[in-house]
Amino acid sequence: MSWFRAAVFYGLFSLLYTTSYSQPFSCDGRLILSAVTGNTTTYSVIFGQFGVVFYSQLSLSIGERFDAIGFNPKDNYIYGVQENTNSIIRLSSNGSYEVIGSLPQVETLKAYAGDCTPEGLYLCHDNELDKILVFNVLDDFELVDELDLFWDPESPNSGPFTTRIDDFAIDPNDPNTAYAFQGTYLQDDFLPAATRGYLLKINLDFTDSNVGMVTPLVPLPSNIVRQLGSLFFTKEGQLYGLGPYTTGPNIANRLISINPVTGNANIQGISPPQANISDGCSCPYSLSFENNIIPRTTTCS
Repeated sequence: MSWFRAAVFYGLFSLLYTTSYSQPFSCDGRLILSAVTGNTTTYSVIFGQFGVVFYSQLSLSIGERFDAIGFNPKDNYIYGVQENTNSIIRLSSNGSYEVIGSLPQVETLKAYAGDCTPEGLYLCHDNELDKILVFNVLDDFELVDELDLFWDPESPNSGPFTTRIDDFAIDPNDPNTAYAFQGTYLQDDFLPAATRGYLLKINLDFTDSNVGMVTPLVPLPSNIVRQLGSLFFTKEGQLYGLGPYTTGPNIANRLISINPVTGNANIQGISPPQANISDGCSCPYSLSFENNIIPRTTTCS
């Protein structure tokens, strides 16, 4: 019977290991901030009374640095790029992760911006390829598309879009649109100069001939924020961003709410976890069920 007990023990251990290793996050509309130092720590952004913002730690990945994260509403895991590699990772809520695939076309992905579509695709923008890479991460890992970006010809700019973006967020009310930001710093990465400090709209409608078109919308006040390494939507459709508001040091230290139409930006908090790299994601979706009862009316005797 010893072999039977060993088999039972092994089976229970495997079940417990799998359960503890693969823990999804909660798709509850919260904003999730990823702060990268020597480790990657994810926080839940909590809005308290009187405008106070709290940051509650969700997970810690010791010795690992992830960027370009996106929350996948199809399986409730966070996906991102492992720094200094060409690997795409799946992050669990207990801080564990697994490499689910790689992009052999490059030795190192230079991806700072990422998000997931409502259908479960993971998208990241590579700053050297100047493309949005589209991955299937739910079934067999696969690069399913490469999206070339270009400036809206009706904007002050023209030609291919080669500007650095540090995050983008897909609009839950219009999944064919993502928002990004062109930083105000003077490095060449943030050219062209005409649209420094502008909120950007990216066309992600793959059925549209203008898919990949980037349109500058409105400038955000430079005294409010200078760069946005984190962008996220709430389940109510409110856009938030987090980044530095000083020229140096380049530390993400201000949370703002953004009106994409008017460019109004309001300060929401000035004490996030200090990190030189930050990224944001959220799961701004919810399920509702309706059931039609037949007959719809009934009479009382």
